[in-house]
Amino acid sequence: MSFTQVGADRVAVAGATGGIRPDELKVTLGFSGGWLGEGQISYAGPRALQRAELAGEIVAERLREVHGLAAENVFVEFIGAGAAFRGLDSRDAHEVRLRVTARAANAEAADAVGWEVEALYTNGPAAGGGARRSVAEVLSIRSCLIPRALVSTDVHLLEVSS
Repeated sequence: MSFTQVGADRVAVAGATGGIRPDELKVTLGFSGGWLGEGQISYAGPRALQRAELAGEIVAERLREVHGLAAENVFVEFIGAGAAFRGLDSRDAHEVRLRVTARAANAEAADAVGWEVEALYTNGPAAGGGARRSVAEVLSIRSCLIPRALVSTDVHLLEVSS
């Protein structure tokens, strides 16, 4: 496609192609997706991965049984233990960071993730340290097609002086 200036406020367009106007238009919607709670804690030394795995099981079970979070909304991962290179033997990892996240309907339920991870200091496998937690609201985005007839075009020009 090319553009050529042919006069004052006039441009010629060449080489463009097109098709028929679609009956549907793509719409992208943003809406509240609930809350995300996160907790992390590090384990170092011998059997670090095994201790992190036990801690992950403890937290996941408590989030389900005590706080009522659905199992499919609770995620447990082990940073530094094969997270980037799946299939490598990471049983001898001497430093592992447990990360637990969960989606929840409200901030209070999401905050339970961090509280449960921090509780591992005194109620979990030995030698956990460097715990941190966070809660964030989730903005979900979905795209779909809607009939063109449902879309109205309305343009407002607003001039603002500085």
